[in-house]
Amino acid sequence: MLEYTVVLTLVTGLMYAMLPLIKRSTQTMIRLVVDQIGNQHNAEQEFSRERGHLEHSYTSRRSQVNKRRMERLGIFNFVYDDTIYTVSNAKINMGHRDR
Repeated sequence: MLEYTVVLTLVTGLMYAMLPLIKRSTQTMIRLVVDQIGNQHNAEQEFSRERGHLEHSYTSRRSQVNKRRMERLGIFNFVYDDTIYTVSNAKINMGHRDR
């Protein structure tokens, strides 16, 4: 029972020591996403017949994960094979009208 208490205390101490690193990495990820999104002032798409606009958008994503376990001389290795398929279609009205 004493061993479990020591291990639990060590793990808790390590997690507490890593807390500033976890906070900093979370803030860095949030800042990165905000910088990628950019300024959203007047981000609405204007709709008019003379200008182009998006009429329809469809995105499909499928992922497949294969995991194999290989054993050689008592040593187990795992082989991962990940495949991601993404299909995107967009119907855009470019604003051209026949007169």
